[in-house]
Amino acid sequence: MTQTLPGRAEVQFRLLAVLLTLVPAAMSLFSFLNNLTDISGTLEHIVYPMLAMKDTGVGPLQSWRAVEIRPLAQITYVVIMLVEAVPGFICAYAALRMTSALRRDADLFRRGVQLAQAGMLLGVFVWLFFFGAVAGDWFLVWRNPALKPVWTDSFQYSAMVALALLGLSLIDTRIARRDFL
Repeated sequence: MTQTLPGRAEVQFRLLAVLLTLVPAAMSLFSFLNNLTDISGTLEHIVYPMLAMKDTGVGPLQSWRAVEIRPLAQITYVVIMLVEAVPGFICAYAALRMTSALRRDADLFRRGVQLAQAGMLLGVFVWLFFFGAVAGDWFLVWRNPALKPVWTDSFQYSAMVALALLGLSLIDTRIARRDFL
């Protein structure tokens, strides 16, 4: 099998793919870093009130699902931090793999792209499911004015990652077809 090395236009497209992959990597890893450096503040002002369903104005038919056990909230926060970091680590690793294959065979580069796409899809899932559905609808964060940004931010994060995924997929299609400007 003969390997075809990329020309200048293809390398530019590949570089753009790497840069797009760094967007969700940075978002996820910066969130992880922020969570890590403000554990007590986030626990006190976000996680405890969210799990306890504070200031949501709900009655007993909905408040039964509130969690007011602080050690459980601490464990939940650690899980949230790790789950939110995984897409970032996957995308960062994918960006490294793509960078190492920038001027090499297209199949090698595209394996990195596929890993990046998986990381981005996981990121969209994490932010929509855990922050949009679980925090927003199960714990009714949208009803607490102080916590509503957790819910709305999840849509912004997932939309930005989805746009990066769309751009990466379009670039990947052009690389596969060898269709460059």
